[in-house]
Amino acid sequence: MKFILVYRYPEGYDVLTDPSANEAWEAYIRENVGPNVADPGWPVFEEATVVGNTAYPTKLGGYSVVDVADLDAAVALTERCPTLSKGGSVEVGPLVELPAAHPAEDLRRRMARP
Repeated sequence: MKFILVYRYPEGYDVLTDPSANEAWEAYIRENVGPNVADPGWPVFEEATVVGNTAYPTKLGGYSVVDVADLDAAVALTERCPTLSKGGSVEVGPLVELPAAHPAEDLRRRMARP
């Protein structure tokens, strides 16, 4: 099963000014996400724009997609996530396979062509 891991930093935390952040994230990705990666994702360094209501007092930090057996395995991957030690969070959500006729699948096929 594929799961998205959405990394959220606490308000006021700036990963770019934290001297320990780069090493911590490299280790986390290499040791936890890497062996299970479906999409390594992208970091978010600029302030994100929220549309609608959000109950999170955090800001978007990035995401990864992993391929693991179940939700428990996906959650276990987050236990050493560097954002947790900074007061942030990781949102874990299952991704579903879409029918071949779905417009998003059509876009994926077109993007995959050379």
